[in-house]
Amino acid sequence: MEEILEKLISKLKSNVGHNDWSTIILSLMRLRGTVNFSAVYTNENNEIQDVEVNFGFWDAKLVHKLHELTSTINNWNRAKIKLFSDGRYTYEFTYDKDLQEEVDRLNNE
Repeated sequence: MEEILEKLISKLKSNVGHNDWSTIILSLMRLRGTVNFSAVYTNENNEIQDVEVNFGFWDAKLVHKLHELTSTINNWNRAKIKLFSDGRYTYEFTYDKDLQEEVDRLNNE
């Protein structure tokens, strides 16, 4: 699991492309067959800036693998990875029931 997180973090740092940040947050939405990536960073002036994320097919496969490894503990469909400028990071996996119910409703129409 840590290896997957570190690969995603490395890609995230390259998407930001500079070192003038205090935190970066990568938000993931994972559903069967799809992954959505979004990110923001906090600059040195404590302003939140959007990150143009450039994640692709192989990165989505990493997220699906991460889900496979962790879903027995927590069947999540959203995740946040928070990276600090000193190299530390935290992660959180959550289950968004409303999101899943909306997807199920649309799939059954």
